[in-house]
Amino acid sequence: MAAKNKILDSLHHLLIGFALTLKGINKISHHPVIGSIILLFGIIILGYFLYIVIKKHTDKTLVYIIHWFEAIASLFTAYVFFEEGATYLPYAFLLAAIGFFIAIIVHHTKKHPAH
Repeated sequence: MAAKNKILDSLHHLLIGFALTLKGINKISHHPVIGSIILLFGIIILGYFLYIVIKKHTDKTLVYIIHWFEAIASLFTAYVFFEEGATYLPYAFLLAAIGFFIAIIVHHTKKHPAH
């Protein structure tokens, strides 16, 4: 039961990794550098999700690093959507990036509590 809960808790890694991979593939011809970064981060995040599914174990430092990848890639994706003139998607990815940065702060404060 606990293994299923960990997979369900990590489902957002699958969703964001899949979205970033598709967006990176789509934008690599128009924005080669940003598209490559988004694609690379998407593949890394998908690899992390597969690691969670196979190993059924998460490392706190690895979670911290993956949240950084998700936050930065979400910001790049929001920038690309803003540049394309999309209406609502840039705000969704910007909100996701803010959420990942909040998760980073919470993770950091749990790891290093104030005395």
